[in-house]
Amino acid sequence: MFFAENMKNKSVLSLVLFFVVILVWLGLSLDVKWWKKTYPIVRHDVISYYGYLPAVFIFKDIHLRYVDTMSNLPIGAQIAPNGGRVFKTTGGLSMMYLPFFAVGHLAAHFLDYPTHGYSKPYEIAIAIGAFIYLLLGMYVLKKFLQHVIDDKRVVFWTLLFILLGGNVLYYTAVEPGMSHVYTFCLVSVFLLLTFRWYAKPTLLNTLSLGFILGLLSLIRPTNVLWGLFWLFYDVSSFTALKQRFTFLFKRFYLVLLIGFMAFLTWLPQLMYWKEVTGQWLFYSYGEERFFFTKPHILAALFSYQKGFLMYAPIFFLSFVGLIGLYRNKKSLFWSTFLVLMLFVYAYASWWCWWFGGSYGMRAYIDFYPLLAIPMLFSVRWILHQRKWIKVLLLFFSTLLLAYQIFNAFKYVHGSIHWDAMSKKVFWMNFFRLYPPDQMQLYLEHPSYEKVLKEGEKMYYSYEKLISKFSDTLCFDPDKGVVNKHFSYPFVISDQENLVVSQEHSYTGDKSMKLFKDNGFTPNLNIYGAKKGDVFYVTAKVSKPNALILVLQDKNSAEKFYVSRKRTLRSNRLWHEVALFYELPEDKDSLVIYGWWPGNKEIFVDDFCVIVLRRSIMNAIQQF
Repeated sequence: MFFAENMKNKSVLSLVLFFVVILVWLGLSLDVKWWKKTYPIVRHDVISYYGYLPAVFIFKDIHLRYVDTMSNLPIGAQIAPNGGRVFKTTGGLSMMYLPFFAVGHLAAHFLDYPTHGYSKPYEIAIAIGAFIYLLLGMYVLKKFLQHVIDDKRVVFWTLLFILLGGNVLYYTAVEPGMSHVYTFCLVSVFLLLTFRWYAKPTLLNTLSLGFILGLLSLIRPTNVLWGLFWLFYDVSSFTALKQRFTFLFKRFYLVLLIGFMAFLTWLPQLMYWKEVTGQWLFYSYGEERFFFTKPHILAALFSYQKGFLMYAPIFFLSFVGLIGLYRNKKSLFWSTFLVLMLFVYAYASWWCWWFGGSYGMRAYIDFYPLLAIPMLFSVRWILHQRKWIKVLLLFFSTLLLAYQIFNAFKYVHGSIHWDAMSKKVFWMNFFRLYPPDQMQLYLEHPSYEKVLKEGEKMYYSYEKLISKFSDTLCFDPDKGVVNKHFSYPFVISDQENLVVSQEHSYTGDKSMKLFKDNGFTPNLNIYGAKKGDVFYVTAKVSKPNALILVLQDKNSAEKFYVSRKRTLRSNRLWHEVALFYELPEDKDSLVIYGWWPGNKEIFVDDFCVIVLRRSIMNAIQQF
């Protein structure tokens, strides 16, 4: 009776976890609707990860000669010293995609889609595959964690925190072609295999361990560090370490078999490099490298730009849990601590330690299963507290999960920037799903070129550049045109319907009054703007989310850009609306104005255009 009830409870917890994950995954997928976009999955890094499959199985051309005739497809490659075209990344993910690529190919054939490897059925199959790998990783990780602490409640809460408190669900639902959910699954399998191998070093466990380690390193070569977890697993002292080496020496043939299996996993990659580049080993990342003497560990963990714990605070439980792991299961502590610290150090030493455009510290997803181990002990501590303390801590932890899920939607809608978050933007958009245009002013953009050369953090923000180097033109009802070093030719037009009011004002004594039959500000006409010039248009308005700012090509009524009706409060009455736009091409004539489409009257003051010239920005960045 007790056993049946216990199994029932386990099943209930598993179902709860499964349906919560499904719900968040569906919510993100439906919000993004990636299936309506062109090449939503095979883009960015995935172009290289995925490219092996069409090259080998469809075009049968690993030299990528077909690129010249298929320029409309997302195909990208590096040029090797011998002139050969070579994919930048290794082919481990292509192995993971392969079963679903095959399903996508069959679906494309029967549904009359193009069978070149890049049509919708292929991408849908990859997306479904990513979700299946997530579920598999969840299941296997659960099995492993139950060997660490055999308490279904502790394991349930830990898995819930890991899956909802980080960004693995985002990279499963929104960017399912990226490497992270696949590595999450493989690492979970690797941890369980390590446990099983030391319990029973059979031939099957040995071959499986070697294959998984080889595949992990074939996805990201730094994953070879997982071999250290296997080596030091269940070692708690120097005596135990000596016993471990004795154990392995007596079974050296199994160790060699692990290495041989890993080598076989790599063999197709080595043969590919030899054929295409003429080299058995080829480094395809050019000047990209590690700066081991300049690791950005604090920034990687705590910065507003991309700090792991800033955007996934639930993982504080993992770092605090290292104490409980050391006290209660020292045999697992050293392998966990060593590999964790090495990964944190290695990733923080990579030239682009924030890993480019991404949501949160995406590279850390790869070792979420490792972080789950110490988190178990934090969760167990919470569940063994007094009832009111336990409820309070679990409630707070649940708030952190909600915060993280909300952050995923914020990233989708732009409130969290992919690589330039700053303290001011972080707090400005803390509760905002949709960002105001003012956000663009306060972003701190990393200088990729300088970081690549020097390994140091170097940023520029439009706020600082504008304060020193911009041209400013304002229309103020008190003073008329205020020209602050505005070097472009300009004309103010359509002032005949302007209604000036003394009822309210932000600065001075007057403001513009807009209402149903007179909803436009005067036009600011600007001539001779160049490609790359940044226009920042701003105005104070008496009603929140009211005025729409418009920047229009005067020579083409169809080419215009409008502000989003999202304002920031300036004081009790006034709100600021802004438009931020970088010109995609030279413009002979631009017109900028404000428009109020509502029925009630509003007041507008301090209507300004600030221009930051691209020529000045280029000179500053070069310097």
